[in-house]
Parts: sequence; C-alpha cells; structure tokens
Amino acid sequence: MSENDTTIDTFKRWTVPVLQQYLRIRGLRTSGKKEELVALVYSADLMKIKPVLTPAEERKLKADQYCDKLKAPKGIVPDPLIDLTSGWVTESKGVSMWPPTMYYDIATFLQKKEDKSLSDRLMKDYKEGKAYSYFTSGWLKEVHYHHIDSNRQGQPINPIKRQLFQPTQGTQPSLGKLSDALLPACQNAAVFQYLHHNYTNYEPSEDFNVLSTEIVTTTEGTILPLSLPEIAENCHDHNELLEKLKYTDADREKILQETNGQSENAEWFNQRKGRITCSRMHSVFTKSETLKKNKAVNTESLVTEILGYKEKNSNIPALKYGRIMNLLARRKYKCILLQRNTKI
Repeated sequence: MSENDTTIDTFKRWTVPVLQQYLRIRGLRTSGKKEELVALVYSADLMKIKPVLTPAEERKLKADQYCDKLKAPKGIVPDPLIDLTSGWVTESKGVSMWPPTMYYDIATFLQKKEDKSLSDRLMKDYKEGKAYSYFTSGWLKEVHYHHIDSNRQGQPINPIKRQLFQPTQGTQPSLGKLSDALLPACQNAAVFQYLHHNYTNYEPSEDFNVLSTEIVTTTEGTILPLSLPEIAENCHDHNELLEKLKYTDADREKILQETNGQSENAEWFNQRKGRITCSRMHSVFTKSETLKKNKAVNTESLVTEILGYKEKNSNIPALKYGRIMNLLARRKYKCILLQRNTKI
C-alpha cells in the first residue's frame, strides 16, 4: 500500500502490526487502540514525518553532507581537517583576503536554516548590535584563512583512472604491481614489505666461548601478604574474601617483623586497615553492647575508622600521653619479664 495515499480509509485497512511499524520507524508512540494508531499514522502522513535514521545512517548522512560542502563550481576543495594541516592565517591578517560578504548574504544564509527559531533569534540579535557578544562569550570562534593555490603540489591536473591491484602474477603471489595501482591515487604513499629474518647457524669453534657463565646478583626481599582492603578489591563476593583470609605461620611472622615499631612504621598503618586491633577492641566491644540495647545506634564513625577511611587526630591528649610514656612503658615491661626469668 502506497504511503502517498492520504485518505484515512486507506490506513483503516492496515493491520495493527503494520501501523505500529510505520509509527516505530518514525519515533512515534505505538501503544493504544487501533483507532488511535490509525489517527496517528494519518496525522504523520499528512505532516510528512520522515523515518528516524539509525546511528549508521545518521553518520553516513553527516559524512555525505560534509563532502558536499567541499564541492565548488570549479572542483573539490581540499579538506581543511586532513589536507591543510599548516599554512593557516589568523583573522587579523586574512580578513583582507576574504570574499566580499554583505548583510544580504548573511540574511540569506540564516533564512535557509531549518531551525526557524534560531535564525529569527540570530537575525534579531544582529540587528540590535549584539553580535559582538557571541565573540566575547566564546560561542563564535576566530575565523582563519588558508589560500588554495590552483597548482597544488601533488595534485593531478586530470583525474587518473584507478587501477585494480592484482595480488598474483600467474599462479604466484606478487607485489610488483602494488605501487602502480597505489601511487596514482596517493602520491605520498610508501610501501613496506615484511621479510622474515634469516638466521645464520654458527658452528662452535675455539673462538667462541660457548660455556661462558654470567653471575647475576639478586636482592632478597620480603613479600608481605596484601592488606584486607587490597584483598577485597580482587574478590567478587564475601565467600571469595573469606577463602583468601587464611594466613600461615610464616605469613604472620612476616607481618610481625615488617610492622615492628607500630605507629612509626608505615606498613603498620597499611596492615591494620580493616582489622580489629587491640587498641580498637574496647571501642568495638562497647559499641556492640550498645547495639544489643538499641539497634538504631549509628556505627558509621567506628566502621570508617576500622576500615582506614579516616584517621584519628594524633594530637589528642590520650595519644600524646601514650607517645611520651612509650619509652617508660617498654622499660617497665622489660623489668617484669626479667623478674619472671623470661628470655628477651
């Protein structure tokens, strides 16, 4: 059935799937009773609503429109984005070489715009002297000029008929005709042919030290287990995380040795993230007891501290006192161990 037939009786004879397909490709609503669909199709046909382009069709249309802009009465001008990469003149120097542009030319250009509201607004602003505001706001950019010589280097005067490249000569593969087919269309083209390297097998002789050895010095380093946040980043769920939280005695010994010094050790801060350490145990215990009585208690502050999202202020009185008394506490602890005959 022809879509040019605009009688509503014609659309009434269409089936619902056909009506919906007609509306769908035009980006219109496809739900409703058949009478509503018929009315929509009839209205769309009267208003000449065109089908909505697919992304591929839209890209092709824009590419074709761009190529059409390069067509001039005397031929095709070079693509400014590809062919003219240098030689541009600024607006202050190139304005004298512009073609004469009158108010009538600007008005004619704007009147051909499909967006009538935009052209009306631009024309009104131009008449009221607001055109300079477009430049100061950055909406209008500087216009650069590039001279196009009629005798450009590498531009053939007459179009050369393209040759079809034959990858074989007879029954054997050959690249002999590739340059003949490529260079007429691309004068600056370069052709590279890949060749397999030929390896020469040398026979061992007394001049070659085939039994030479090289001494390489390596450094030994301790590879620590990842911290809990680092392990969690590589896990998909909590089951995988729990499976990886298995430490051997050797792993625990490594962590113990590398975190010696605690607050004076950067690795100590990294390893304690996500762990309920002794210094946090009291806070966790009291918070859990509070939760048993009232589940609405906010635990965000404690959780973020345990996970290492925020750090305590190191200048609070309790921490200052701990740092001052640290050396004294070590001496006292050492005396207690000596009294118990414990090896230190």
